[in-house]
Amino acid sequence: NYNNSNACNQAHPDCYWDLCYGGNYGDWYHCCRGGSFQNDNSYCEEVIPSSRFTFGNVTSNMMEINYLSESDIGGFQFTLTDNPDLISITDINGGVAEESDFTISFNDNTGIIIGFSFNGETIPAGNGLLTNIYYAYNSPGGTEVCIADVIVSDPDGQGLLTNGDCTQISGGLLGDLNNDGVLNIVDIVTLVNLIIQN
Repeated sequence: NYNNSNACNQAHPDCYWDLCYGGNYGDWYHCCRGGSFQNDNSYCEEVIPSSRFTFGNVTSNMMEINYLSESDIGGFQFTLTDNPDLISITDINGGVAEESDFTISFNDNTGIIIGFSFNGETIPAGNGLLTNIYYAYNSPGGTEVCIADVIVSDPDGQGLLTNGDCTQISGGLLGDLNNDGVLNIVDIVTLVNLIIQN
């Protein structure tokens, strides 16, 4: 609204209202001067940077979480869901999150995973491997695993537009006690040790 130009001026240093000449003598009107913020001379709009989390390589006990972000990342949170509920998170490590000195915590009951740096480090804008999630099957079968309820913050605590991803996995071979996808002597020895120790 050009009658409230101060609001536009405060939106961003490159966004302001101006008087523009329409081409005919005396034909002056208000227009938006905003560079990349300019939208058809009628209003200024600041586009919020976006980020996306997706699945990379998935094995019988590990899944890669990749990221693509237009802004540096100061922290992230998402929920790992599986429907039906067949898997449990056992560990999370590696990737650029670990390289950036991020502390990653997870709650297997809720599936919520959060990551941030106590030292104020950031994950640089771009794309790559965010982290690895290790998991184990509670029951055999197939399930849809999703990265849901994604929240990503830039280094200044401003939220980024985000979305997640889903993938199908199946496994949980009965008797495969070390979750390597193969039934062999290792599983038998593991089972014997469990019986003896119990």
